[in-house]
Amino acid sequence: VLSACVDDPSVEIVTSDPDVPMILIHGTGESGADIYARWGMTDAVAPDNVSSIAGMIEPGERVILLGQGSGASIAYDLACARPDLVSAVVMLSGQASDAECVNGSAVSVLTVHGTVDDVIPYSSATETFEKAKQIAQCSSVAFVDSPDIGASVEALSCLERTDGRARSATHWRVIGWDHNPDLGETWAPA
Repeated sequence: VLSACVDDPSVEIVTSDPDVPMILIHGTGESGADIYARWGMTDAVAPDNVSSIAGMIEPGERVILLGQGSGASIAYDLACARPDLVSAVVMLSGQASDAECVNGSAVSVLTVHGTVDDVIPYSSATETFEKAKQIAQCSSVAFVDSPDIGASVEALSCLERTDGRARSATHWRVIGWDHNPDLGETWAPA
């Protein structure tokens, strides 16, 4: 359910539970208008993107960020810079930036990357998962049951529980998916 749409069409605030909003951050998209260029940024790490999106979040609220492509880097940057605002990040066909994370970030991260992505090659997914483990502050990794998403998936995950909080870093290696996979009926809203 779309609860709000901000002025920039590359960012949408979506929620099915009013207590846990999700912010979608689109990447380049088929129009070719890169999100950084649209906001006047040239660096891979764009602090103004973080500030712009952080400003959309209500005080005291923690959100889930879902970023696709370059939007995944922005989601990662926000989770690193403002973990007080972010409970989890989903990075679809994206790559973690070189942003330094705030000590004690402890944000759960799911990375999903196709093996035939010709925009952000799958080879970058290993480094992204390593960074996801750092932001989630977990290190012990194991294969886990693969999700049923209509494609062959290899799933790795680590889970950490401290101070009464659980957080995880999970990586889905999706066989045969490209940068913009046809998600089909599996991902359609109920």
